[in-house]
Amino acid sequence: MLCQSGVGALPVLPLPEPAVGTSIPAMPNIRKEEELLASTMKSLQTLYDKVQKSQDSAAVVGNLVGFEKEKDGVLPGSGSNDVVKKS
Repeated sequence: MLCQSGVGALPVLPLPEPAVGTSIPAMPNIRKEEELLASTMKSLQTLYDKVQKSQDSAAVVGNLVGFEKEKDGVLPGSGSNDVVKKS
């Protein structure tokens, strides 16, 4: 039932210990929307930066491989098995 309703995807907030001298537990600390938005934006920015760095590194490697092939007389984009000598 929890999977079908989507409620199972929600985090379960632990109840804090009751205050001394009472048996009623205090309300859980629920974060405000602004805090959630800031936390989400920070996480997304971190993930974006990580992916961007990975893509930049891949581009550098691709450029170096292309340069090496050109230097060896193989033109980039000429096919994997075709060797084309520069004239």
